[in-house]
Amino acid sequence: MDSANAAVVYLLEYMVPRIGEALVLRCGDVDLSRNQLNVLRTQSVNANLHLAETVPKGNRTRFIPIPSQLLPMVKTLLEDPDTKNYRLFGPRGDRQTIINWWNCIWASALRDAGMQNI
Repeated sequence: MDSANAAVVYLLEYMVPRIGEALVLRCGDVDLSRNQLNVLRTQSVNANLHLAETVPKGNRTRFIPIPSQLLPMVKTLLEDPDTKNYRLFGPRGDRQTIINWWNCIWASALRDAGMQNI
């Protein structure tokens, strides 16, 4: 798995954003002066099976502290200075989707680790 997707796994493990929240992460959502991730939106699939961005669960934004050991990894996600661009990309360079991430990135990682049946 590439470093950006590995960073997502660490974010999910240590900071507990939901996968849809992590996939719509932009530079402007990371506040390094406070060492926190601002969860302002989430990715979901609407009734027509189209991607949609909505407010997070409970219609509330939240702020998640970034553990100091993850700061270097989070900073690598911020290397592109364009604050409007997503930080994670799909296989064709477009935005990453929940379905693609679960089916391609996560399932592949589990298979490589011999954990696909867990």
